[in-house]
Amino acid sequence: MGPRTRKPVKLMVVCVIALVHLIPAASVWGETFFQQAANAQKTGDIHAVIRLYTQAVEHDQLGPSDLCTAYKKRGEAFNNTGAYADAYSDYTRAIKLDPDDIDAYHGRGEVLWIMGESDDAIIDFHRIIALDSKDAAAYNMRGMAWMDKGAVDSAIADFNQALKLDKKLVFAHANRSFAWSVKGQHAKAAADFKHIGKRASKLAGLYQKHGFAMLGKRQYDRAITAFSRSITLTPNHYYGFRSRGLAWTDKGQYDKALADFNQAIKFRPDDAYAFRCRSVAWSGKGKSYKAFVDLTRSIQLNPNRVMPHYLRGNISLDRGDNDSAIADYSRVIKIKESWVMAYYDRGIAWERSGYYDKAIDDYNRVVELSADDAQLYVNRGVAWKAKQEYDKALDDCVLALAKHSEFSAVFDLRGAVHFEREKFAEAAVALDRYVALAPERPAGALWRYIARTRAGQAQAGKELAGYVSKHVKDKSIWPGTVFEMFAGRIEPAQCLKSAEPAKPDLSGAKLTRGEKVWRQAAYEKLRGEQLCKTYFYMAQYELIAGRTDKVRQLLQKCLATNRIRLDEYTAAKAELKRMGTKGK
Repeated sequence: MGPRTRKPVKLMVVCVIALVHLIPAASVWGETFFQQAANAQKTGDIHAVIRLYTQAVEHDQLGPSDLCTAYKKRGEAFNNTGAYADAYSDYTRAIKLDPDDIDAYHGRGEVLWIMGESDDAIIDFHRIIALDSKDAAAYNMRGMAWMDKGAVDSAIADFNQALKLDKKLVFAHANRSFAWSVKGQHAKAAADFKHIGKRASKLAGLYQKHGFAMLGKRQYDRAITAFSRSITLTPNHYYGFRSRGLAWTDKGQYDKALADFNQAIKFRPDDAYAFRCRSVAWSGKGKSYKAFVDLTRSIQLNPNRVMPHYLRGNISLDRGDNDSAIADYSRVIKIKESWVMAYYDRGIAWERSGYYDKAIDDYNRVVELSADDAQLYVNRGVAWKAKQEYDKALDDCVLALAKHSEFSAVFDLRGAVHFEREKFAEAAVALDRYVALAPERPAGALWRYIARTRAGQAQAGKELAGYVSKHVKDKSIWPGTVFEMFAGRIEPAQCLKSAEPAKPDLSGAKLTRGEKVWRQAAYEKLRGEQLCKTYFYMAQYELIAGRTDKVRQLLQKCLATNRIRLDEYTAAKAELKRMGTKGK
């Protein structure tokens, strides 16, 4: 099970002799299961071991002693598969059958420590020591639990006692070395570390298990400590670095994560999972191109894993490369047909590409698989709106509100639908609710102002000024300039000029050709979106002012940006249709 000198509990180190000794003690009925489990263990088929011991305990034909053994053995198997809660339950059942079973306490204590339940682990190791004061492994494991609590002196005392009882217990030397390091006594730490030898990997594995349990509980510092100890024990093994990189990533310290993933890849350049992990750290730093490259490498190494395709599809979707996103999401669905999010996100990509029927088909598939998300119905409603099937879009708003009555996106969609139908008063009502729920989104206030003004509602200007005073920090940059235009303080031409984003810096010597292409594409995407919106707002400004001669031209410029996913685009298209001009 871990660093012990008595009967080892871990399945991978249980002696065959011990199993042979168990078989005569079993009932005649139970011999088959015990022998088959022993054979499965020899071949490393842990799941078969679990299945066989489960059959044994469920048939209720074992005596108390053999039943206790079966629970212990199944607990060991659960421990090895990472099913710690199940392992804990089985060890507890064994202890109820035999309250003095030292091996069961050892197993449960180790599982408790792995799960971070150090106080309860200490209680189990206390019990072992009370039953056998010469159990060196119990002192060693209790010391590990003390270390996990930060009680370094208590830990050292237990490691000292473990080594007094068993001078060859290398695990205690390793653990005491860590404790000395924490206290800053590096000479003593180095002296202990010399004793570790070839058995370091076994203790490293135990720290790995502890680290992942802590990662699951979002106790990142404890996870990092555990993984760091694993790395100290096995410094030339990629697994510890990859694991610690995951903890740094979850903690948001991406530079440290990248350093660890780089080291892991250095040791294992064929590890597809390490590239995938590093891509997440690159994404955290906003380096989507490098994340894309790593995901592509991960896919090259293992093309049949769904997550790299899905993550790469997300990057493509975010950057507006809908065709690439659709290709990756389709690959995910081919590998795993029930992957809900692939349908969901492919639906977004279809909709953004103008394939509204395909988008609706994918959203319908998501409804079949999992109909619990308000955003899903909003997305489908957007596709219906783009097809100008407004009643169906409003029906989806109702379904979304049934899932989440305060979901701001519903009111945004409802407002846009009513606006396109020229029902400006109803649009203003929906948009008023949208602004109340999402005041940080300036587009809501702009659309509300336009809808109120076109509905002839006198409070529109005062309401807009109130919003600006609270939420628009800089009126000299876009979209603050749009508010300034509607307030009459700047000319539309100035507003349009402000919509031009700064050009990307492509001069960096370290920039790859791919990075330059991506930076340029990101600039073009942002520029197109801001110009699309600005032309629409300028058209509304002219329309409100009664200068209709400029409106058609501005709406056509809005459509010329080809930003079909934007509400401003679809509203401009509907506006031109009403004006008798065929929209793009």
